[in-house]
Amino acid sequence: MRRIYVFTRKLKTQIHHELTQRVIKSAPNGSRIDVFFPGIYDQDLDFAGKSGITLNLLPGVIYTGQISNLGNNKVVQLTDTVNVAEGSWYKYGGVNAFRLAKGNDNIFGTTIIGANAGNPNLARQTAVGYGAGYGNTGTNQTALGYIAG
Repeated sequence: MRRIYVFTRKLKTQIHHELTQRVIKSAPNGSRIDVFFPGIYDQDLDFAGKSGITLNLLPGVIYTGQISNLGNNKVVQLTDTVNVAEGSWYKYGGVNAFRLAKGNDNIFGTTIIGANAGNPNLARQTAVGYGAGYGNTGTNQTALGYIAG
């Protein structure tokens, strides 16, 4: 495995993005790319035409952009905390898959896992499975399974 390091300091975010994207495009398949620069990295990355690339974002990198064309062969390793913005989802194949929501009681007490699951406007709800809890109207509810609840 070829190892490539991207280490920069005191550059504008756009320069960090352009440098990392260039490294991804030029790296041989199967390479490991270690990226470190302190700060927020909000640009999108594209892995088109690549396979077996490991992109390792080291502590200090806060990544908020989107990754496209990742495919099944590519791995992104995050070695620090991932902070997802309030109201955002973890997605798989562009489909909403996992979310914590504040609901109507202003605490992150609602857990939603699955496409078309849950009602993020309700307090203290757990919905797991496709469409689970989607039609729920009350608080303190748990719905588990395909279109449950």
